[in-house]
Amino acid sequence: MKVVQYLQVLLLLALVAYVLLLQLENPLEVRLPLPGQQTVTAPLSLVLLGALLVGGLYVALLYTPPLLRRIQRTRHEHRRRLELERQLSAALQARLSVPETPAAPAPAEDPAGTVSLEKR
Repeated sequence: MKVVQYLQVLLLLALVAYVLLLQLENPLEVRLPLPGQQTVTAPLSLVLLGALLVGGLYVALLYTPPLLRRIQRTRHEHRRRLELERQLSAALQARLSVPETPAAPAPAEDPAGTVSLEKR
């Protein structure tokens, strides 16, 4: 998993370096039309960086709900496991603290190895 994170960081740095190189080689101005007959003029690199940031924000918003659900489920499972361990511990303690009932006397045996049912 760490390899994937490392590659993601490298890809992000490569994209930023590419946008910087693009700005240095092509100092173009881009007109962005806005609602209401307005336009904004900005360098091409800023427009690309803005699009990259908006895309990253969109991806973060897509992955946030499943991540929050997973965190909530993990916390719930942890609490449930602690409760079950507590119940098991209490049951074992109760079982160990109960005195044992005396065992029934064994039937008497003859020297020949047969069991006698008569009282002596």
